[in-house]
Amino acid sequence: MKLNYALVFALFLIIIAGCQVKKELQTEEEKEISSGSGLLSVETIPSEADVFLGNGYAGKSPVEISNIAVGSYSITIKKEGYMDFTADIVIEAGKKSIITAELKLMPKVAPETKKEIPKEIEAAIAEQKKESKDKEITDKEIASNKIAAGSYILLYYDFSKKKFATERSLEDDIFSSRMPTHFAFTRFAPATIKTIDKGIEIVTKEDCSSADNTFQTLSSGQTLCVLTKEKNVVALGSYWDNPKDANLTWKMFG
Repeated sequence: MKLNYALVFALFLIIIAGCQVKKELQTEEEKEISSGSGLLSVETIPSEADVFLGNGYAGKSPVEISNIAVGSYSITIKKEGYMDFTADIVIEAGKKSIITAELKLMPKVAPETKKEIPKEIEAAIAEQKKESKDKEITDKEIASNKIAAGSYILLYYDFSKKKFATERSLEDDIFSSRMPTHFAFTRFAPATIKTIDKGIEIVTKEDCSSADNTFQTLSSGQTLCVLTKEKNVVALGSYWDNPKDANLTWKMFG
């Protein structure tokens, strides 16, 4: 009889010990339930990214964050060379939220291509600088919409202000370089230019609708179309045997 009592007592002790072990082996999720908080697991491709939960730093991925108070949070993931990843999450009591973020590479920005000025224009600029005295565009020339461009190695044009000079200003739309047989024109962004094979007297606004070039040449009998910085449409051209004798006629379309 005593043996039976001893056996029962031993079994009782084993059951008590088992319950204690079970209690000690309680999972993290169960602990979170009892504390009213949750878990968050964050993985990234590639790894070793910086993880921020709300305004706080949580570590490098992969990372598991425990004991997070129930509520809504924003998560931000950063890694050099990659675009930031952001997301909103809701932490629930006793539950594990999982975020797997595939980070995207930063787009490569192509280096800006520097447009070279043609050598013939550079030579004209150098020659212009050697001149000791600049010629002046007269009010009479401006009023007649004619410019003695052939008298100048280099000439700058601001059509909106009807200003034509041998010194550049920030408002200029284009400049011309006198060559042995023609003129070379260069635009100042955002103005654009194009040359068409029509005489200045018959050119219409529609002829100049698609001016989109940076450098253009102008020969006798052709017309240079200009879309100015102020988006006005201008046509410029004339006839000559020698560019030094050229008087360019210009008109601005309404």
